[in-house]
Amino acid sequence: MQLKLLTLNCWGIPFGISNSVSQRFEAIAEKLVESNYDIVSLQEVWQRQEYEKLVSRCKSVYPYYTYFRSGMIGAGICVFSRYKISDCFFSSFTLGGIPYMIHHGDWYAGKGFGICKVTLPDGITALVISTHTHAEYSTDNSRSTYVWLRMWQLYELASLTRQMGSSCDITLLMGDINMRPDQLGARLLRSYGGFHEAIDLPDESDISLSTCDRADNRFTSKGIESVLPLGQRIDVVYFNAATHTAVERVSFMVRPWGAHIEGTDLPYSDHEPLEVVLDVKLTTSKEIPKDDIANRDLIETAGVFKEGVQALYRYQYHYSIIMFLLSVLLIFINYCEIPFSLVLLMNAVIIVTLLIFSWHVLLDYPLQANTLRGAIDNINTHCSIHIK
Repeated sequence: MQLKLLTLNCWGIPFGISNSVSQRFEAIAEKLVESNYDIVSLQEVWQRQEYEKLVSRCKSVYPYYTYFRSGMIGAGICVFSRYKISDCFFSSFTLGGIPYMIHHGDWYAGKGFGICKVTLPDGITALVISTHTHAEYSTDNSRSTYVWLRMWQLYELASLTRQMGSSCDITLLMGDINMRPDQLGARLLRSYGGFHEAIDLPDESDISLSTCDRADNRFTSKGIESVLPLGQRIDVVYFNAATHTAVERVSFMVRPWGAHIEGTDLPYSDHEPLEVVLDVKLTTSKEIPKDDIANRDLIETAGVFKEGVQALYRYQYHYSIIMFLLSVLLIFINYCEIPFSLVLLMNAVIIVTLLIFSWHVLLDYPLQANTLRGAIDNINTHCSIHIK
């Protein structure tokens, strides 16, 4: 059968941060109905009411759908399907962000990945994984403050799908991974996770393949085109076929609906829709890939995790110094001759700050560091077994 897929980061951030949300979601719903996809993965559908509007408009074509709740404001991920969703589950990433970076918000969103089991025609079963990893907030992904967090999330995703991918005939990974195809996280998904891109050997110098940060999208941040003149391809449709399943790439298209909503100069989102068609059929067997490339990428991933552990220790050290200085200040102000009301206010501010910093130093950072160290141990175990 031919499987027609679409993924789109809808940029539906509430509180007026995203522009023209209702108008754009209305247009997205219209195109979803017209295009008659088999499976659709949407990200950044942060507002429940917008999801309900999508369901109302699309349920005649997509009778099966699910919305994944997580964190304080929801994961923002939903899946629509023409075919029956028999099971679904959501898992938040173990390391989801940094709580005190409130203006970035990823920790509060509870990002992770939603898993759906979809029963397709011809008796084919598909494991559909819809995900959205921690955002970059930097044009240089390799030097981003969050690179080790994002690497952990993709390692966690690759590890999980490596273990459970054989449960269905085909595994589909759809969403915004915030990594370009040549970067370590995307390579790890392909080598260790066993995924294949839905496009064969793309020319990365072709801007028509970019799904984000395009100069010809009015929602792209000003000045970013000077750093990323070709934009980035960070939205993906990956597939991993079981040994008895054959998959052929049929088509790959960015902006299948055009650059703008019809009759306006408004893009559908700050990301571009990505449409993929795959030909899937059951067969007898396929060649099992070797682990050489996976081991190389895993070793490099372990290096990133080690840097993350060192960064967490630095944060812990700096916060401890700040806590010591605040404690000294707390003692000092109580012996100063200043108005009692001001002493109370300063005491309250300092004590609250000390409590927050104590949580990071004594609980949050050690937990994150221990998680990364555990992953390093797992990688070492894997490579010691597989590398001769």
